[in-house]
Amino acid sequence: MRATSSIVEERTESIAVVDPNNSDELRRKIVELEGIVRSMKDVIKLSLHCKKKVCLDSLPLPLREEILAELESDTEKDLVLKLIQRRKFDKDWYSLPEKWKHDVAIACAYFDNQPRGAKRRSNSGTTVFLDPVRRELRLRTLPYSLRINREVILSALRTSKGALWEDVHARFRNDIDIIATAVANGKLKFEKVPLEIVQSREEIALYGVKNDLISADVCPCLTHQILKDNIENGVLDWYQLPQTVRNSMEFAMAIEFDKIEDKKRLYQQLFEHFEELRHDKMFWWRWHESLCPEEKDREFPFTSLFREYCPADLLADENFVTDFCAEYASLYDVIADQPFATSRHFLETVINRNPKVLRSISHQTQIDNLDLVLTAIHGLATIPPDNQERHVYAAAKGLAPKLWKKRLVAMAWVKAGHGFPTHALSDHRLNVWMANRQLCLASAINSESLYCTSNFDDDIEFMTQAVTQCPKLYLEAGDKVASDPVVMTIAFAGLSDLASKTMDKLHFDGDDDKIQSYLSFLNFNLELYDTFVSCVLGNILSTQSMESTASTLTLLNQGHETSVGYKRLLADYLGIPTGKWLCQLLQARANVTNAIEPFDFTYEPTDDILWRTESF
Repeated sequence: MRATSSIVEERTESIAVVDPNNSDELRRKIVELEGIVRSMKDVIKLSLHCKKKVCLDSLPLPLREEILAELESDTEKDLVLKLIQRRKFDKDWYSLPEKWKHDVAIACAYFDNQPRGAKRRSNSGTTVFLDPVRRELRLRTLPYSLRINREVILSALRTSKGALWEDVHARFRNDIDIIATAVANGKLKFEKVPLEIVQSREEIALYGVKNDLISADVCPCLTHQILKDNIENGVLDWYQLPQTVRNSMEFAMAIEFDKIEDKKRLYQQLFEHFEELRHDKMFWWRWHESLCPEEKDREFPFTSLFREYCPADLLADENFVTDFCAEYASLYDVIADQPFATSRHFLETVINRNPKVLRSISHQTQIDNLDLVLTAIHGLATIPPDNQERHVYAAAKGLAPKLWKKRLVAMAWVKAGHGFPTHALSDHRLNVWMANRQLCLASAINSESLYCTSNFDDDIEFMTQAVTQCPKLYLEAGDKVASDPVVMTIAFAGLSDLASKTMDKLHFDGDDDKIQSYLSFLNFNLELYDTFVSCVLGNILSTQSMESTASTLTLLNQGHETSVGYKRLLADYLGIPTGKWLCQLLQARANVTNAIEPFDFTYEPTDDILWRTESF
């Protein structure tokens, strides 16, 4: 019981760390905990029923009171059944007390929930058991009173090894339910079932039809609704239907295709049986509309049937084909030899609706329609992230090699966030790209990665521009760039988490002196600004005479526009932080100050101006 209590505590703690916004995960954890608590309660109550010593003091008071209250209503047998049904009972049937070995409900519960040990795969590929396998219950080993009980026989026949047909008592061998259960579970050969029983019982007839042991034409128990349900759930193939149903177009149109898992197989059977359906545009659209987004994204099942069964008159219909190519990029390969396939209007319509089609367009057509290629490249960025990578990969492989030599195409590709297509570029072309500063910068910013930009990893100016647009690139920076105060300020001002992670690392690495130095850099630059505002701007904007201010700066107050101009010139000359840089300094200091607040750390101003001079 103590072990179970510790499990409850562990599961309760795991609930505490679940994201409260993740309702599915929270619900799963709660259900798991409730199951453990129920099993623990039943084990305790069963122990009390059996007069075993159980200490309830370690349980929470509400749970203790609940157990004692339920103990009065639950019988010992009820508790045993609950534990068997949850597979929490540690005894097999053969180890039960004699008083339960003649109980029908307990025998059925064991058959319905045969307990087995935990399994794993060994290195050799065979299945081994981590715990000893509890003995599976066999019908033939039960007391006679149970062997002649109909419910026990049915439960035993439903298991894999609980009963053979020979184990069924003679008085039940004509029972239709028992025959049907035995046939459905492979315990009785279909050929041994009398025809009148087959024709009267749906489950037996379905078994025979499904396994081609009997024709559906001679099974009147299989109604239209039963046949429709079993076509939709994949149990039956079209050729296994009765002939009148198989030839009924009305029956075919009544099928709900969105319920079918293997749609391709059924459509293939329908196209083979009803040739007129191949020419039916609405039927093709009906298939398309029955597909879920994941099935549409896979494309292949639809494309393969389109290639095999779509007639020439539909392939030549530009409007019909345009709509489908806008959904399935791979269909372009099927209609590539049609006159309209390379027309400007067709390509523009399809590419605007489905940029994935770029991979299938011929190289010469791509070269002749460069603007549409650029449109497709940008359109690839709109594909949902889960599927984007593979479609971008395919588009790069399908792009004409000559186009990779064009700077316009290269820049469009990296600005779309696709990075460097290393799998599609020759070694020479890749080296040219990696040596180009503008391409590398655009790739880093738009793909949010420094992949393939190693030539500029230690370039402070390059990284300053990159981090300004994408602060998280700081995490990939080299040591030289990562310790530059200007790059640090831009990154820390952009992302407070970045400041927190960096300060944590420095503090736990024992580099508090680097934190001190960086804070000195921030404070020095902000003190420059404060001094400039109070001493310089104050005197420039003063309306008092030079004799009163004792500063010649008062003479610069010659109207608003002139004073502003003088202020800017002085600020630039003195290197005073202003505008965006000033905002970044203030934000970085605020984020760093918050990050180091929990540390045992006291900032001590230093006279070290190394970082101050390097930053300007």
